[in-house]
This record gives sequence, structure tokens and C-alpha cells, in this order.
Amino acid sequence: HPFTISSAPSDGKVTCHIKMAPAGSASFTGKLLGLANSGISPQDMHVNVDGPYGEFVDPANFDTILLIAGGIGVTPIHSIFRELRMQMMKGNCAHLARVHMLWVVQKRDDLTPFFDTLADATNEPLDGKLKVDIYADKDSDIEPGKIFDHHGVKVVGGRPNVGEEINNLSDDVAAGLRPHVFVCGPPGLAAMADLACLKNGISFHKEVFAF
Repeated sequence: HPFTISSAPSDGKVTCHIKMAPAGSASFTGKLLGLANSGISPQDMHVNVDGPYGEFVDPANFDTILLIAGGIGVTPIHSIFRELRMQMMKGNCAHLARVHMLWVVQKRDDLTPFFDTLADATNEPLDGKLKVDIYADKDSDIEPGKIFDHHGVKVVGGRPNVGEEINNLSDDVAAGLRPHVFVCGPPGLAAMADLACLKNGISFHKEVFAF
């Protein structure tokens, strides 16, 4: 049962945001939720941790980074985006021209666990080096294509044109920059990004979940 750390390394603590599997309370994640709601003291728990697994983004290898998330696939995306923002605030990663986070949720309330990071990046975009685009495709209060101001963070109704976003990175390639795309989400989203990156010869990494 691998889970992704959603906090940034510089946070000084480890946080995971875990979605309960469709099987509900009978699933491993369902039992985990039940344990969390039981009020058990951390001192009475024994936790075995293994890993890490997967690949990690080294910002030193790229000049522009596009982070694409679908639903709970935001966990690694948030971790990377938050860490890069913190490093850029300190004057590090000066070579990065742009870090763009694109997240598709069902409803704007899904933003709550990571809202502080989104709001901070929106309010202080570091001279345009940070960009956040949020889409909600099942929020009845937001019509497709319309923009909703959610406590200072703009949410667009519908879904983004991921292929077009990646095609635009060809301008970075033409300018001699090194773009990279990291996507985490359902198979359809990952496949769309994969095809666009292959077409444009852009560095790409994906993580996929099936629910």
C-alpha cells in the first residue's frame, strides 16, 4: 500500500493525504480511516515505513516545470510545488524560469487540504515564476469555462486542454530552455500528457492510479 508524502521536505514533518478506496470501510484505506477516527493515541501505535519508491524531480535539470494533477494525484504535485516555492522564496533555484501547477478537482471544496499553498502562490507569484491553475469539472456552481473566485484562488469550471498546455512548452524548447512535465492522476489524464510530451520531445514522468 504505497502512499505519497504530500508535505514538502522543508516543512520538517511528514504528511500524507490518503483517499479511501471504493471498497469502503472493508478496504485497507477504510480501516486506516477508522483507526484515525478512533481517537487512538500516537504513542499506542506502531508504524512500519518502507521506501522510498519511484522517481524524483531534480529541479537542477530543468528550467521550466509543469506539474499536472488529477484528484488525489495532487499529493506528489503539491509536495514538489510547495518545496520549489519555498526554495525560490529563499533565493535558491534561481535558474527556474517558471513552475506551473495545474490541478483538476471535482469540486472546489477539494482544495481545502492544500489551500494555504495555493493561496500563497496566488498572492505572491514571484514575478510570474509561479503559476497555479485550478479546474473543477463537477461543481454545479461553476459553469464550464467560467471563473469562480474561491477565497482568492481562481477556479475554472470544466477541464483544461492538457495537450495545448504541453504544446505551449515547445516555445520553451525553441528558446533553449529545458521543460519537464510531471503528471499524477487517472490513466486518461496521464495518457493525454504522455502523448503530447512525446509529440513535442519534452521530458516527462507520470504516476497513475486506477480509482
